[in-house]
Amino acid sequence: MSRRALEKRFRRFLKHSVLNEIRRVRTDQIARLLAETELPVAQIALDLGFDDVQHVSRYFRAVRGLTPLAYRKAHGRAMRVPARRDRWRRRFRRRGIGQAEAGEDPRFPRTGLRAQNGGYFTQMA
Repeated sequence: MSRRALEKRFRRFLKHSVLNEIRRVRTDQIARLLAETELPVAQIALDLGFDDVQHVSRYFRAVRGLTPLAYRKAHGRAMRVPARRDRWRRRFRRRGIGQAEAGEDPRFPRTGLRAQNGGYFTQMA
């Protein structure tokens, strides 16, 4: 089968050219990585075989109409919601509760324990 015959069949079945399908697949890969990971755009570019970030940005914007970073902001994962423990710590930190004294191990505030090598604790003087 000749190249031209293949292109005609492709266009007849998918209603667009081979080049447009390649662009669609590549931009879908970029979009998926932008939305599902926190990888920098430069790393995504290298992983997908692009030469540089500017090329990826131009390529993606020509097909999707958004820059990669704008796409990530609109379609990326929601920002990390702090765990309950983090919210609890913030609440008490504002009140001055749970803050370590100078020299204390921050994992055990206001207990007077100081961490030593090997995981043993000694009483502060």
